Amino acid sequence: MKFLFLSLFYSVQLLASDYHCASDHINDAIEINREHRSLYKKGNENEAVKVINRLIFIEKIMHPFSISLDRSAEKLIDNGLAMWCEDFVSMDSLPEFQLKGPIPTKAFIPFDKVKLKQIRKKIRSFEMSQASKLYLEIVALIENELNDKNYNCVTRHFLESAARSLSLAMVRNEFISVENKSDFLKATKKMMKQMSLALWIAPSLDQKAAKLQSRGVPVLCQEMPHIPY
Repeated sequence: MKFLFLSLFYSVQLLASDYHCASDHINDAIEINREHRSLYKKGNENEAVKVINRLIFIEKIMHPFSISLDRSAEKLIDNGLAMWCEDFVSMDSLPEFQLKGPIPTKAFIPFDKVKLKQIRKKIRSFEMSQASKLYLEIVALIENELNDKNYNCVTRHFLESAARSLSLAMVRNEFISVENKSDFLKATKKMMKQMSLALWIAPSLDQKAAKLQSRGVPVLCQEMPHIPY
């Protein structure tokens, strides 16, 4: 399995020519969310429209950060290292849009603020030597604390994203050359800091959407692609 993963990793490296994977992902998300906003509006789900407006506003704020992230990887890509394109899952993987879905059987429970603060701090101060331990801790939170797929979708999305990036970083770290090591670690730390920032914003979006989600409107959940980690 590891051999197959590495074969894919290196084949992507050899073909990597896109220097805008992070910012392209944000642009794609904004475009799709505008489409979804129109669909919510046509369905008279005006509160959902407000939630999507807030999401788009935040994505616009995130866009300059994504450009900075792309720039942090330019030298690495020049040297043949595929960066970020594998980290960001295509928005094409989103489920088919639904105005209404099944009504959840459970009530909304916000993600624990203390646990979120703790994991954000660990992600923000990421060191490669702690990557495996941090990865397992994030996965445990996703699978044990955020297993209700009807709520907290933005928080879960960014934790999945952090876990995926950690997994990829650990593979890259095993095979990266000495001359590229410093730039690689710097870029990876920038990614982790941006994930920590996103997790600071996520709970407010989840809280705003919860009332709608409780009556079967899957707003935010169907705007967040599942991220394999």
